Amino acid sequence: MNKTYISNKFIFNISIFSLTILCIYFSPSLFHTLEFDSPSYIANDPNRLSFYPFIIDLLGSNNLNFLIILQIIFMALSTFCLLKVLIDKRFSKYLIFLFFFLINLNFFYTSFSKTILTESFFFSFINFATSIILSLEDSKNKKLISLCFGVCIGCLIILRHEGLVISTILYVMFFFHTKNKKLLILPLIPVFFLILFENHQYKHEERKSVIDRSFKGKIFMLSAFLDDDQIKEFENKEEYLLIIREKSRLIFNFLNKINNPFLKYSLISDYEGLAQYQLEDILNEDERQTIKSTEFVEKELLIKIIKKNPYDFFKLTLSHYLGLWMPGGKQIFLDKIDIQEVPYLRQLKKTSGNLKPFNKIITIFGLIYFSIIMVLFFFVSINYFLKIIMKKKKIFIYNLIILCHAHLIVISMLNIASTRYLMAIYPVVILMIFFPVNNLFKKQKIFKK
Repeated sequence: MNKTYISNKFIFNISIFSLTILCIYFSPSLFHTLEFDSPSYIANDPNRLSFYPFIIDLLGSNNLNFLIILQIIFMALSTFCLLKVLIDKRFSKYLIFLFFFLINLNFFYTSFSKTILTESFFFSFINFATSIILSLEDSKNKKLISLCFGVCIGCLIILRHEGLVISTILYVMFFFHTKNKKLLILPLIPVFFLILFENHQYKHEERKSVIDRSFKGKIFMLSAFLDDDQIKEFENKEEYLLIIREKSRLIFNFLNKINNPFLKYSLISDYEGLAQYQLEDILNEDERQTIKSTEFVEKELLIKIIKKNPYDFFKLTLSHYLGLWMPGGKQIFLDKIDIQEVPYLRQLKKTSGNLKPFNKIITIFGLIYFSIIMVLFFFVSINYFLKIIMKKKKIFIYNLIILCHAHLIVISMLNIASTRYLMAIYPVVILMIFFPVNNLFKKQKIFKK
């Protein structure tokens, strides 16, 4: 190959990578360096996996600037890898530019690289793993790239608990896409050693998880739909359920008066978040004592409640799923209703995180933008699933649609509609929209010829 061509290609790649770093570095951050969850990672809280706290200790918890710079570089490199996939697959130059623009100028997405949370590395490793899957077929050194894929999904597992779901789906895709089945064991090697490393770094006697808080939030919200006869079936928990049902019904009586879906889904998510972390703040002293004295396993109680009212659990899950695509509903529309009618307003104001104040017009633009992305992604998804039903030729890359939906469904079932969870697969969603659009561009060119 011509040396000049190689040199020019190298300079081009370095230029794009450097430009990506600059875009992220100088982009405004919507978060503070230390957010609500940040101290728990710095202190290596037993509820957290130990890998991110290990990185913090390694780089120095007294000076977090090194970690921020590393997160920016990682995010820039992972974004560049996805961009490189589009370039190598000869996408329209307009779509390549648009992809660069939509990722790097999404300040909510890039802001995670400038705060002490696991999201930045988590997003980056999803991007790396996705890039590997999309370029696997054209790769010359499949053994090396298989090992790199293992490092990516392994890091996802030891960064966040939901990483296990995403990593499993990614590995299944790798399994079906790999023609040489001898390569399948290679990704599992780094995964095994990374899990061992995380387990070794975990210094606490008993492993804990924040998932119990999520279960408490679900129990609180679903208790509103339990009738008196159903509550009697929960032995030794009747008082507890009656207390939270009263609070939950007060909230749903208010929510049922709201017709605006953007505001309603946002408030459902925030009230469930309130129940996760601020339940005691809305109780009186006697109620607090009753709650504290009631012993139960959150997961078992939640499963029993879901069995009683599966349809209500489905509706709650659906509201979170749609809410993931509708950020800012509370910030935009809450002042349109009578504030005096809002239950637990003081606690509610604390549930949306500590976002820096920014222009309301930007919030409205973000809501419109993500709503459009949702509609486009749903259209692409329906088209994909129809082709499966009609048994038409499957295009492997579209299986990433399953990854996106599975991630969002699991989050909606187990947690709340925080846009940070959508951001994890945001670049993949954009890619899945762009692939059929690029096919249309190609067909148009052929037609013109």
